[in-house]
Amino acid sequence: MSSPARIGLDARMDKPWMTGLGRYARSVVGALTRLHTPDIRWVVIKHPTMAGVRFAPRDADVEEVVIPGDLDTLENLRAGPRINALGLDLYHALENFVPPRLRAGRVVVTTHDLVWVEQPGLTMRGRLDLLRTPAIKVYGTLTMGHAFHRADTIISVSEATRQVALKRFSFLAPESIATVHHGVDRESFPPREGPESEDPYLMVLGNTRPYKNIPAALEGFARLEDRRVRMAIAGRGDWFQPLSRLARRLGVEDRITFHQRASDHE
Repeated sequence: MSSPARIGLDARMDKPWMTGLGRYARSVVGALTRLHTPDIRWVVIKHPTMAGVRFAPRDADVEEVVIPGDLDTLENLRAGPRINALGLDLYHALENFVPPRLRAGRVVVTTHDLVWVEQPGLTMRGRLDLLRTPAIKVYGTLTMGHAFHRADTIISVSEATRQVALKRFSFLAPESIATVHHGVDRESFPPREGPESEDPYLMVLGNTRPYKNIPAALEGFARLEDRRVRMAIAGRGDWFQPLSRLARRLGVEDRITFHQRASDHE
């Protein structure tokens, strides 16, 4: 009887402060390891800050290991030998990056967007942008290019991102990259029962860095004729202050609430 295939899920983007990338990683790991597939031995790679958190169900036969470095940082460039020691038949990077010197039978990469390549100037806002932007673009182009070149299969979370990847990295064959949209957690978000809320609101969820273009949401909100509608903005709060000033300038600050990181319950 052959031994189970060792499939590694690199979930190092999941950290105590939940982000979209972290939620994707946690959800994929949870869904796959619940399958209880006897011919697969799942190996979950975690960030050191999550060493004490179990990602897989308790009854799942899953190996969980800790390796330092976010997938999108320089530290990940040194992670190849440590991942190689896991003896993986397939390695799945749940974000755009694959460490150099990685040895695995097959490689899968999930790409969420190519903002570092397409719009590097929108990844931050500060006095050193003119210096950082070219460096970000070079780093993103080289590291993502390496990951895509190394991958046997690429998963894109949207068709728009798939088309950008094919355009930017001409060596990619269309059949090598598939669009797999995000799912819905039906346990947390069951179908609505009963009427809509009598207090309508818009919600903006996520970080507020420039590439999210929250000012456009505020400007659109300010044009609404129905003044009963409110807006809630929740996330890491990277740029709440300039957004608050914009809301004041647009005359809608009394109908907008800013929240820092919110729990699922909130």
